[in-house]
Amino acid sequence: AEVQTDMLNEVARMVERSVLWFLRHMSGTIDISKEIAKLAPAVKELRANLKSVWSDEVASYVNKQADQYKAKGVPADLAFTVASLYRLAATNDILRLADTVKQPIQQVAKIYYLTGERFGMGALRARTEGMVRASHWDRLAVSAAVEELYTHQSNLAQRIITQAKGKKLAGEKAVDAWVDANKANAERYDAVYGEIRTTDGLNLAMLTVANRSLSSLIAS
Repeated sequence: AEVQTDMLNEVARMVERSVLWFLRHMSGTIDISKEIAKLAPAVKELRANLKSVWSDEVASYVNKQADQYKAKGVPADLAFTVASLYRLAATNDILRLADTVKQPIQQVAKIYYLTGERFGMGALRARTEGMVRASHWDRLAVSAAVEELYTHQSNLAQRIITQAKGKKLAGEKAVDAWVDANKANAERYDAVYGEIRTTDGLNLAMLTVANRSLSSLIAS
């Protein structure tokens, strides 16, 4: 029962993030049937190709979680499916980005995940799970900061893809080329993130500084 509850909580976490994405990014009346019809093929494609598009960082999170389920008796396929669910919620951002840049969804997904790894956004989000949230407002503030990290990841991935299109670059080469072209600004962010990464505990002030540094990097 304990393992089943943990897995159901993971499903609920994915649902919560997906629902909040629609509420935050879509205006007016939402046609759920239409959105499902549009999103489902993209989810199916990413689910079938997850291991080829995600970064080493995301793979390590998923494999670690799947191994924990398997150690408690969960069949391997089911363990992997549940462990990867939360990462599939990123399909909303990836599909919108693919439509914007007119690029194949797998190619966009690869750069999206690599961008999160290169600039530490996935690591920052993972560390928020251990943050103390004493009040309702604390929870809202952390949730807003996490959502801002996702927005930065999409915007930065779009910048990287746009630059890479003219040079016919993909994957890590595209990310590296963008960093090289924006070296001074990237190094400033790296210095901020490096200091945050070496601290024992993450707090809201650090998240705010990280988000502000990312905003400056993207704007530059």
